[in-house]
Amino acid sequence: MAKKKPKLRFTTYDGGNDEIHCPICGTENTHMTDVEVYARHEDMKGCRTINACGYSGNLSTRTTDNSKNPSCRRHAFVLKGHCENGCYFDISFAQHKGRTEVNTELTKPKNLSTNQYEYIKGIREWEEKTRH
Repeated sequence: MAKKKPKLRFTTYDGGNDEIHCPICGTENTHMTDVEVYARHEDMKGCRTINACGYSGNLSTRTTDNSKNPSCRRHAFVLKGHCENGCYFDISFAQHKGRTEVNTELTKPKNLSTNQYEYIKGIREWEEKTRH
């Protein structure tokens, strides 16, 4: 059986704004903290990595080897965040052969008695049972 990855969810309110939920536990109380940009031409060996910290406003730029770039061929953007329940996650947008791939990843596990995939499975089952 394939492992389920964290899922991106939103709530839309009458005012028209969408609020992002934590992709791990589902809470609406999330905080985006950092942005990483991987600037790269197609299949280039290295890339320019730009990091912006949402708290301090610090900005750094450096040349990297692509090992952390979510795209295996081109450029990507990563939003780093956490929720008020203690989950830490990345949401990445990666360019690949004319498509934009969106992925989520648990980056710092909560103090859970189960692994992230079992935890996510439990959240999905609860969502299905409580769906209106």
